Amino acid sequence: MAIVGLSDIWTQEDDAWGYYDDLGITWLRAEFHWYLIETSDGVYDWTAYDEIVSRAESRGINLLGLVNHPPAWAQDASFNDHVESFAAALAARYGNRVAAWEVFNEPNLPGFGWPFDEGSTAAQAAGYAAAVLAFSAGYTATGTVVIGSASLDGYPVEAFIVAVLGAISAS
Repeated sequence: MAIVGLSDIWTQEDDAWGYYDDLGITWLRAEFHWYLIETSDGVYDWTAYDEIVSRAESRGINLLGLVNHPPAWAQDASFNDHVESFAAALAARYGNRVAAWEVFNEPNLPGFGWPFDEGSTAAQAAGYAAAVLAFSAGYTATGTVVIGSASLDGYPVEAFIVAVLGAISAS
């Protein structure tokens, strides 16, 4: 029996790729740590992530890239402009080599992948939806953009997701 997909944070470890081969996976959710890629505004180091994308391609593994951990310098009033620019850089670098992009993990739980706490479920959802729309505007290559996985410990999951989808569809 083959495992179809896997979410792994150890994609930079050589041993992990042997496990992926042994499991016969065809999909991999891999974190792309924004703060490690864009160390300052417009300055990129793609080295580790080029390796992940190349290794996945050579094995026929589809990637779901999880954009996570924005750099501190981007967490200001121009955050969505930074998100859009970063998404454009991802599109220019990887095009359709990454099958889909997840925009931040657990955005209803501030402090990990999503940098802001907006104070209420509705406000948190609106702020996150704006970031997803900014990412989608910047990412012009073929591929799918998906909303992040919600945490059971953050703002109420169902209300958050409904509000995010409502804000996105209203735009």
